[in-house]
Order: sequence, then structure tokens, then C-alpha cells
Amino acid sequence: MNDLFSPSLKKYQDLKQQVQMDDLELGTGGTGPSHNESIDLAKFFEDVENVKEDMKEVEKLHKRLQDSNEESKTVHSAKKVKDIRARMDSDVTLVLKRVKIIKGKLEGLERSNVANRKNLGCGPGSSADRTRTSVVSGLGKKLKVLMDDFQALRAKMNSEYKDTVARRYFTVTGENADDELIDNLISSGESESFLQKAIQEQGRGQIMDTISEIQERHDAVKEIEKNLIELHQIFLDMAALVEAQGQQLNDIESHVAHASSFVRRGTEQLTEARELQKSSRKCTCIAILLIILLIIKLHLQIVSMFLKLLGHRHYSSVTFFTNPPSKESEIIHLCRSDLLSQAIKLLKSTEKISSKPIVYATLIQTCTKSHSFNHGVQFHTHVIKTGIETDRFVGNSLLALYFKLGSNFLETRRFFDGMVYKDVVAWSSMITGYVRIGKPKISLELYGEMIDLGFEPNGFTLSAVIKACSDIGKLKLGSGFHGVVISRGFEENNVIVSALIDMYGKNYASGDALKLFDELPEPDAVCWTSVISSLTRNELHEEALGFFYTMHRKNGLAPDLFTFGSVLTALGNSGRTRQGREVHAKIVTAGHCGNVIVDSSLVDMYAKCGLVDVSQRVFDGMDKRNSVSWCALMGGYCQKGLAALKSGKEVHCQYLRRGGWSDVIVESALVDLYAKCGFDNYAYVIFRQMNVRNSVTWNSMISGFAQNGKGAEAIAVFKEMISEGVKPDYISFIAVLFACSHNGMVDEGRKYYLSMINEYGIKAHIEHYSCMVDLLGRAGEVEEAESLILGSEFRNDASLWATLLGACTSNTNPTVAERIAKKMMELNPDYHLSYVLLANVYRAVGRWADALEIRRQMQEKRVNKITGKSWI
Repeated sequence: MNDLFSPSLKKYQDLKQQVQMDDLELGTGGTGPSHNESIDLAKFFEDVENVKEDMKEVEKLHKRLQDSNEESKTVHSAKKVKDIRARMDSDVTLVLKRVKIIKGKLEGLERSNVANRKNLGCGPGSSADRTRTSVVSGLGKKLKVLMDDFQALRAKMNSEYKDTVARRYFTVTGENADDELIDNLISSGESESFLQKAIQEQGRGQIMDTISEIQERHDAVKEIEKNLIELHQIFLDMAALVEAQGQQLNDIESHVAHASSFVRRGTEQLTEARELQKSSRKCTCIAILLIILLIIKLHLQIVSMFLKLLGHRHYSSVTFFTNPPSKESEIIHLCRSDLLSQAIKLLKSTEKISSKPIVYATLIQTCTKSHSFNHGVQFHTHVIKTGIETDRFVGNSLLALYFKLGSNFLETRRFFDGMVYKDVVAWSSMITGYVRIGKPKISLELYGEMIDLGFEPNGFTLSAVIKACSDIGKLKLGSGFHGVVISRGFEENNVIVSALIDMYGKNYASGDALKLFDELPEPDAVCWTSVISSLTRNELHEEALGFFYTMHRKNGLAPDLFTFGSVLTALGNSGRTRQGREVHAKIVTAGHCGNVIVDSSLVDMYAKCGLVDVSQRVFDGMDKRNSVSWCALMGGYCQKGLAALKSGKEVHCQYLRRGGWSDVIVESALVDLYAKCGFDNYAYVIFRQMNVRNSVTWNSMISGFAQNGKGAEAIAVFKEMISEGVKPDYISFIAVLFACSHNGMVDEGRKYYLSMINEYGIKAHIEHYSCMVDLLGRAGEVEEAESLILGSEFRNDASLWATLLGACTSNTNPTVAERIAKKMMELNPDYHLSYVLLANVYRAVGRWADALEIRRQMQEKRVNKITGKSWI
């Protein structure tokens, strides 16, 4: 807010002169009562100056409040926000005190005006009275303007606080809140009530950090609102004060008319002064014009000379100073032409080593581009010798060299830690590097350090941290970065949006991925591929295929290698052989055959569709194979079971003959192959011979023992896995619970189930519930199993009740069996075992009429019992 008072309030000397002029016109001169009036006005204007100083202090406080409010928007730390809010509360309190003091002083001035009218020569209509009245009125109006500004600040802060609450609500719950809900949350003061469910399910962690920030902002704004309401009341009082002087303000018009004559005379005098200045300005303009013409003439002569030189010499040999080009510029030119060897020769021929950062930055970038790591390291030593390692461009070029060509990422980290100047490019490179080598947690820690140091993330940084959230399964944190993307204006960046879609897809939030994709104005092939991959990963194969055909036929975008890979996965998982062959033909037409990614996907697709022979032919026709190709083929033989064991062994021998060894992915697939074919002893031998084991290897071995009825061995391998520091995932616990279920290990099953939830923080999926229901049902704990289902989010899943229904065949409690059978009939009316079991229960307790009624219901609903068969 600009100066509110200096343009509108007259200084003391101006008003004093005006009073004296008015006295002269009235014929009072400078003696008698006017002397007392001058004394009174001096005291009056001294009080006015005090009021104006108070108003300036209020203006400064108002400006500081605005700055604090803007600062609070850019601060992310809850502690800093709290300090800012405390400072704002203090400023509002000072404003309140100042305004009350101003109000009291204005009221005192008004009382002084009333008392002054009783003095001789100061009655109503006198010059002194008019002056006093106009000054007090002006002060009242300016205070009203000041209060209007505070009202606007209050409305702005209210609006911004609503936006903050809405954004925090979306961050925690994943839903958009309407205005009514936000108003209720703010007015009730119970801002944590809607977060209780999230806290119970997710733990306090990051959610409580978010809640703390929202609550502190909420409390601070409420306090400010309370103080601003008091300021508003003062504003109303001042408005009443101004209205009370309305009649006296009408006299101001006559004073304005009187002042206009002085302004008119001043204008005439300014016109005369302007005429006097014209003569001097004319001389100045002529001199400037002559100088410009002289400069133009000189430039034309220089250009003419340059054009003559171009007619006799080649452009590359013409310079303004007839000096040959420097060796530094020639080196840079050779580097940009990808002639690194010639640039190095020219550098070696130089007597004095160049110390220009641009030369070494260009040389190092060319080394990175041409994969010449050794030359790049040599240039690094030259950089250290010349003392230019602190240059930002040289440092970033060296970091890119170690990042892209270095054999050990620790070297890159050591160089990064030793950099004197680190900009956002250097930070982004390191964050991306840790994501690529499979250490997303460290990349997120680096991002936090970068933000703490005051660097603003760019598009590459956000893309990398979103990928990190995707890799470690942090959906809430990824949603928070989604908010950062929107606030930074990257919501239409297809690269970042495709990373967000992939993050939501990997964390089983396909709905959010689809919503984000629909908001894109013009999605490219990368975004289409990301949404197809997300749908495939969430087993929405029909939707994935629909997006593929829409992308190809309606939008005219050509699928790339990764698009075909995702589509082939969807086709294989859904068993669509005919459409798979059609896509295979499209791949041949597009010329993608021979690519290891596409060929491996084809092997996997045909194997999952049961066409292992076709899969084998595609595999044999591959020029280049990787671990994914071998795993896809062996996975197909695993699905065929014992009948494919011979072919699986042949693939194993072929892999060894080709020199395959110590590939953890392929060897894990071999363990899974032999275990699923019933040869867990072969699988265990391969498992023990492996030098490196990952979580997939351990899970395959545990599942192999569990599926072959060796529960104790499965538990022993699981304990060994934990002792070696490998963190089990949700698949590990599925295998362990399956082993406990099929070996009657009830207490161990309960212990591992609780350990999975409480110790490792893994959310129970439907597979875990199915294993626990089977475990408890086999042990006769049908009621406990029923309570477990009713307390889960899968309480209406028919497969869980079908598992429990099978355990009820041997249950001696007919009431429980009847309740479970009726629940199953409600969820799946066509499941025949529900009717058969319930009829058997009624017959066992002698309720023959009810048993006949169940049989009659089966006939009415045309539920047929499948006839049992035996091949013996």
C-alpha cells in the first residue's frame, strides 16, 4: 500500500499560510484574536502530526502483515510457519492498539474543535474552524481507507486458508472437499476429525506432520480473524464519527472553489515558464541530432569497409581485428563437430595449457558423448591443476561424465560431495542416479537436503522423485509430489505426468491414474503407454486393450516398444491368443521384430496362453536373449507342470551351454520351475549354489517347500531369509501362511500373520486372508475364521466364504455352518456347494422339511450339482 496520507493531508506550514491569507481577506490582519488562533492552531497541528505519525506506523504494520502472509505461503516447515504466525499475531495486536489510540486522539481533536468554537473569532464558519474541521475529517477518511485495506487483507487470508485446508484434505483423504465441508471444518475447529481414520490405518508418520501444519495455520488465522473483527468494530465507530461531521464537510466545496483560482493562476505562470524553456531546449535538440547523424555516418563507413573485405576473403578468415582465431575457439569447434581426437592433439600442441572453463567443459562433454571415460578423467586432472574445478559448468560436466560412464556410483557420489558449487542440475543428476541404481530412499533424502538448502526443483527433479515414490510404494508421498507438480505449473508436462500415472498404477490407484490421464489436453505416446501399463498391472486387461486400440486407431499414434510390451502382457494374462497373434503381426509390420524387449514379451504372451511350443519357436528365433527371455520361457514350462519338466531341463542345459551363470533372475526362475514341477530337491540344490539371492529367490524357495507339503523346511528358509537381512514382502508371507495352513501349524500361522501387520507394516491382502481362513478352518476354528472375514475389507468376497464353507463340511456346530452357507448363498446364488452343505446340515439335525426346501430352491434356481468323477 502506497503512502495514504502525504497526497491528501496538507502540511502545517501550508495550512498556516492559508489561515493567514483568509484573515487578511477578512481584514483582521495579524493582531488581536488571530494571535491566539495561531497559538491554538499550532497546538492543533502538532496533535495532527502525532495522529499522522501513528497512522504511518499502522501503515507499516499493515505492509509487514502482507509480507508475512506472503512469506507463509513459501515456507514448508511447520516450525517456521508457527513463528511467522506468532509474528503476525503480534503485529495485529500492535495495529489494534494503534488504531484505538488514533480513535481516541481523533475524538479528542473533535472535542477540541467544539470547545474552540466558543473562543472569540473561532465560531462556526470561521477560517480556523473550517481548517480544524477539514483536517479532522480528512484524518477520519484516511483511517476509513486504512480499515478497508485491513478488511481486504482479512478476506484474502480467509480465502487462502480455505484453499490450504482443501489441499490438505485432498492430500490426506484423496478426495476433493466442497465449500460447505471446508466451512464446517473451519468453523467447528475440529480439523483433525476427518483424519482419524487415516491415522489409524496409516500410522501417525507423515500424516501427523501434515495435520500439525494445517492445525497451526488454522489456529493462527482464527486468532487473526478475531483481532480483525475488533478492528472492524473500530472502523464502524469511525464511520459513525465521519457521518456526524457530514454537515460541516459541505463547506469544503467553497474552499475547493477558492483554491481553484490559485491553481489557475499557477497554471498561467507555468505556461510562461514553459515558453522561456523552449528556446534552450531547441538548441539542445539540434546538438543531439547532429551527434546522431555523425554516429550513423561512421557506422555506414565501417559496414562498407566490411562488405569490401567479404568480397576478397572467405568469411571464416575475416575478423574485425585481422587476428587469427584462437586455439581455444578451434578446440571448441572441433568438439562440437565430434572430432575429439583432433581436439586433443590441438590441445597437446599448445605451449601453455588453457585455463578457460568453457574449453574444458566442452572437452569433458564430448568425452561423455563419445564414451571416452579415460580421456575425461585426464581432463579432470587438468581441471584440478588449473584451479577451475569450482566453475559451475565444469563441475556439472564432470558429474555427468562420472554419472554416465563411471563403473562405480560411489565415485560419482564422492565427486558430488566434493563439488564447491552445486546447482539444481547437479542435485537432479544425483537424485536421478540413485533412482536408476535402485536406491530410491537415498534419492528422496537428497531431495530433502536440496529443498533445505533453498533450491527449487525442476521438471527432471520431480520426475525422479516421483519414480522413487513409485519404486518404494509411497502413495501418500507421491500424491504430495503431485501437488508440488501442480503448484510449480508442470501439470501439462507429459514426461512428469507419465511418471505420475506410472506411480499411481504401481500403487494400485488406477482410478487416480485414469483421472490424471483424462485431464491431459494432448497426451503423447509415452502417456498412453503409461496408462496402458498401469491398467495391465492392476489386472484391468479389458480396459488396457481398449486404450491400446483407441490410441492406435482413433488418435493415430504409433505404439512403441514399451507399448507393445504392456499390451502383450495384458493379452497373455487374459488368454487372448487370437488377438495376441494380431498384435504379433502389427509388431512385424512396424519392424520391431528382433528387439529383445518385444521378443521377450511375445515369448511370455504365448507361454501364458498355453502355446509353449510357439513360445519356444519365438525364443529360438531370437538373436539376442536376456534374463527376461529365459524367465518367460521357463515360466511357461512351470505353468504346464510335470509334463513340461523335460523341456524345462533342456532349457536349463541350453542356458548353461551358452555360458549363463550367476544371473539371479534366471536362477530364481529355475528354482521356481523345479519347485512347481514337484522337484523341490533340485530347486534347493540350485538355491544353495547361488552366490546372490534376492527376495524373488527366497520367495520361490519358500513357496516350493510349502506347495510340496514341507512346511517345516519352508519356515526354516523364511527364518534364514530374515537372519540374512532380506526384508520379506507380502508374497513371502503368502508362502509362509500357505505352509502353515497345509501343515497344521496354527499357532505359527497366527504369529506370522500378526508379525506381518505389526512388525513389518504390510497390509493384509485377500491372499493372506484366504490362507488364514483355510488355516483356521482346517483346525476347526470356524468361528474365529468367520470373525476374521467380517473384520476385513473383503467381507463380501465370495472366494473367502467359499474357503470357509469347505471347512464347514466337517464342523460339528450346525448353527455356524447354516449361517456361513446362507451368507455364501447370498453372495453367490449359483454356487451349488452352498445348497448341498446346508441340506446336509439340516438332515444331520433332523430338519428334513428344511432339507427338502433347500432342494426345491436348487430346482427353482436351476442350480445343478456337478457330478463327481474318478479315473481309477
